[in-house]
This record gives sequence, C-alpha cells and structure tokens, in this order.
Amino acid sequence: MSFIEQTRPEQSHRPHQSKTFYNEYFKTSRDALLLVSDHGTILKSNKRFSRLSLYSTIELADKSVDTLFCPPDDATPLFPLHRHMLSRPLLTQTTLMRQKTGTQTPIEIFICPVHLDGDNPATYQVLVKKRLTPPLNNFSRQTGRNAQWLRSIGALAGGIAHNFNNIMTSLYGNITLAKLETRDKPKALAYLQKAESSMEQAARLTRQLLTFATGGSLLKEHVNIEPLIRNIATLNLAGSDIELNLLSPKDLWQIHADRKQLEQVVANIVVNARQAMNEKGTLFIELENCRLLKENPLSTAKGNYIKVVFRDQGCGIPEKNLDRIFDPYYTTKQDCCGMGLSICYAIISRHNGHISAASQTGGGTVITMYLPVQARSCTKKASSLSFLP
Repeated sequence: MSFIEQTRPEQSHRPHQSKTFYNEYFKTSRDALLLVSDHGTILKSNKRFSRLSLYSTIELADKSVDTLFCPPDDATPLFPLHRHMLSRPLLTQTTLMRQKTGTQTPIEIFICPVHLDGDNPATYQVLVKKRLTPPLNNFSRQTGRNAQWLRSIGALAGGIAHNFNNIMTSLYGNITLAKLETRDKPKALAYLQKAESSMEQAARLTRQLLTFATGGSLLKEHVNIEPLIRNIATLNLAGSDIELNLLSPKDLWQIHADRKQLEQVVANIVVNARQAMNEKGTLFIELENCRLLKENPLSTAKGNYIKVVFRDQGCGIPEKNLDRIFDPYYTTKQDCCGMGLSICYAIISRHNGHISAASQTGGGTVITMYLPVQARSCTKKASSLSFLP
C-alpha cells in the first residue's frame, strides 16, 4: 500500500508530516479501516468501518477485535500479531464479522504494521472488505446443472470438431497446392496466405472444442501450483498496469494434475480479469490448504484440496448473467467465442475439483477453485489449513 512506502523508518526525519498524511488517509479512505494494538485492542476506527460494523466510532474505541471477528474454532489464534508478521509484510484472513445487530457477515481482513510514532511501534492497520461468496445452498444445484449441460453440449461439440477437422484437412491441402501453382502471381498468393491464416484461427477453435468435449488424456504429474500460477499470471498481465498480489503459505501441498491444462485454466481466468479491469488495478490470488469434510456444500468428495481464489477489481458481472458464465459460447464481450470459462470448468471437473464464481456489479469478480491434493504431499500437518464442513 502506498502509505506504507511513505512511512518507512528510513524516512523518519519527517515523522510529523508522515503522521499527518496517514491520519488524513485513514479518515477519508473509502475502505473500512482499524488501527489495533499487537493484542487486538482497537485504537481507532474510521467511519467506513463504523458503517460496516454498525457500531459508532466511540463504541469501537478500546474494544477487542476478538469480539467482532469470528474465526473457526480450529483456526490459529490471530493475536499477538507480531508472531505472524515476522516474515511477511501483509497478513490476510477470511473470517466472519459480528455486527452490532448480531448478524454475521463474511469478510476478508488485510493486516499490516504501521510505523507512525517511535514510542508505539507495535501498531497495526486492519483493512476489512466484505467477502463475495456464492450462496452455499446453490452449489449443488448449479454444479449438477452445469455438469449435465456440459455432457450434452460436449458430445455435440466433439462430433462437430471431428467433422470440421476432416474438412479443414482437405482445405489445408488444397490451399497448399494452390500456393505452389501461384508462386509467380503475388496478388493471388497473398489472398491464399490470408485464407491460410484464417484456417489457423479455425484450427485453434477446433482444438478448443476438442479440449472442451474430451480434454484428451490427462498427462498427470506432481505439480507445485504456486510457481505455475505466478508464472502464468505474470506472463498474461505483462504490458498492463495491473499488479499481481499472490499469497501462499510456505507449506502449500502438491497436486497431481495435467500441467498444461492447468496453465490453460489460469491463463483464461487471468485474461478475463485483465479485460474486466481495463488494464489497471490489482489481481489478488490466494492459495491455501483446505480439508473438505464428508458433508460439504460443494458436493465434492471428502479429502484434502488446495483452494485457489482469484479476485479482481473489475466491473463485476450482473446477477442475471452470473449463472451462465460457465456455459459454452456464452459471452457478453465482442470478438470472443465464450469458450474460456467453460473449458476451465471442464478441465477442473476432469481433475475431480470444483470451480465457482461470485460477483456483483461494480464490485469485482471472485473465481474459486478446489484442486485435489496428491496424497503423499499432505502427510505433514500444514500450519495454514482451513476446514469446510
């Protein structure tokens, strides 16, 4: 965050100016902010957080954050904060916030140290954002609908793709022969080269259809997914003003998957986020070890998974369109065939995983994936582990 860079210790020759700047930022920020002590006592809150929590700023003063946030019973204790901040500049956590009315709201919290006063260095800023989560009671219905729809359209797409491939082979051969006959006719040769270029685009579409319909055989291998996601995301954000914020525990489990197909999934999601943000903003990607219990709202097999969350700051998706984003050929963009996310859905399904989306107009989009873990990689207990009942 920009204010942290401006208040580093090496700039302490202007402490008063830094403190004034930060106080103004804190007061006028559109984000819900708290300043807390190492043990979670609220030192100050802004109006945005007051509106979110339904407490007044006076009521929040000296209140313990533990009375507001409701982490799972088996979660690692958050306080004292210095234990978690020794090796990282930013700490994130997904939890619930208990509002004054008693309502529990899903939130994400982002915690970082602030150094504004040399006499009180153990001060931390807590930024709170409402978390976008798909309704849990819709997971089973939507997953079943998508699976049935994809099987039907997949069979059709596979048949079309194979027939189209045969036609394309004939066209390619005839264009090649025609080019040999027109080597001394530059104008005709140029037309044939354009036709050949269009054929290559058609060939890419055919490959997409075949990937969607059958996926080919999965060439599974042991995959460390964090560097895979980081490399593919960095590559697909190159040339834009979009920052990548990727958070992952050091003890992240391995998965057994088809690397090339996962790269395709990540690339499709990142490109969608880039387009939604109009080339500027931040793409947040968070990875965590997750254990799904037998009865879970995802209708996914019990076991160990890696949860991958992509969160952009784009324009969001209207609610009326959200249920259709994994449907083949559905798109609201010009010059797009609408196959990207349906291919993602097909690939993740073939890996026995789960993918879902949540969004709101003007509030960005969240894509969440669960990928099964290689059994041997999770023999040791992970320090970062969430449970989903």
